[in-house]
Amino acid sequence: MAKTSKNYIRGGAKEVTFNDGGKIINLDLNLEDLNSLPVSEKGYIRLVVAQRASTDQFGNTHYVYENTFKPDASKAKGGATQAPKVNKPGYDKGHPFG
Repeated sequence: MAKTSKNYIRGGAKEVTFNDGGKIINLDLNLEDLNSLPVSEKGYIRLVVAQRASTDQFGNTHYVYENTFKPDASKAKGGATQAPKVNKPGYDKGHPFG
């Protein structure tokens, strides 16, 4: 498989660990870069958040780039399957992504 150059999104991505062990990644992304990305038929942009080998001079622990992966339809067997939806307690009500 040939390597393609990545379309990196300018900005910062810093992981924060809480006292209880929970983690989040705070993103500060360049709007101009985001607006230049292709938008799917459903109105989504596809991004990858990847961990850096080491923290940079600004404290960034991750970086963000455009997700350009497209599955090879000729290699798919039996058609695409959808992962089952998992109903986790506390995530079913009032969560903006649920």
